[in-house]
Amino acid sequence: MISCTTHSIHVSVDCSFIQTDGREDKPVFVFGYHIRITNENNEAVQLLEREWNITDAFGISRTVKGEGVVGMKPQISPGESFSYSSYCPLVSPFGQMEGTYLFNTTEGLVRVRIPRFYMESPFHLN
Repeated sequence: MISCTTHSIHVSVDCSFIQTDGREDKPVFVFGYHIRITNENNEAVQLLEREWNITDAFGISRTVKGEGVVGMKPQISPGESFSYSSYCPLVSPFGQMEGTYLFNTTEGLVRVRIPRFYMESPFHLN
């Protein structure tokens, strides 16, 4: 598990390989990840947006931005956590993800780092 804390908001990530989809000549490698966000502030915070930077084994990067996470904009009370699971398809057997969340806090909007984590299928060769 990978984790970091920014603006007293702790983000931890656990990633695993799910499956290979697609055609034999053009496979898609699907990775699941589970995120836990813990509010270590003294006041509630609300997650408004996410931004991911996803890089495959060929060095090709793409950015994914959107409101909230998994269709929600969770408000997290002091000392509480919010968890969710999602997935990322890649055209290569390994890659990496990292990004930021935008939170509304009593001190205004803050960007919170999502630590870089690596996705590796059991089928890739070194």
